[in-house]
Amino acid sequence: MDADTRAVDCLQPHTSQVFSLSTDCQLEALRDFLGTSELDVIRPDVSSLELAGSSACLVAFEGGEPITGSLEGSFSESRSSSANQLRHCLDGDLDPVACDVPHHGEVVGMAAEAQSCPSVAASYLGWESSGLPTGLALEARGTQQPECLITVKGENALTDTLRDIGRRSLPIAALD
Repeated sequence: MDADTRAVDCLQPHTSQVFSLSTDCQLEALRDFLGTSELDVIRPDVSSLELAGSSACLVAFEGGEPITGSLEGSFSESRSSSANQLRHCLDGDLDPVACDVPHHGEVVGMAAEAQSCPSVAASYLGWESSGLPTGLALEARGTQQPECLITVKGENALTDTLRDIGRRSLPIAALD
């Protein structure tokens, strides 16, 4: 849908997408549509809403940020470009941004307690150990079920998601 909720081709930039033709606009229905796993963290500015005057449910970014391509099954491939639009990456001011633009950090999951963040991060990264690569830092934000946040050290930026990075080169670039 475009900004005026007119149907457009998903190959064109658009502001929302229909994800259900029922009245089930709950987060779980959206997660099913997106193909998320228990490791995927969706940006907090992604919302699901009912299309006025119909029973259709829409997914959109709260600020009206354009969507590129179809979001259906985005997380079926953990490192897909469509999933990068939806992942919870953060800019230097800790505001949500897409993971395919330079960013400062990435929320890699929620933990029962702060001490669990290393294992949450290892699962998200696809690492066998709970240590982090040089150049990255891990912190727990919040006290009750804290967010586990990986940030880049120094005057650098991440240029892609860290999801399932495994032993690939880190997507880090120096800031200009």
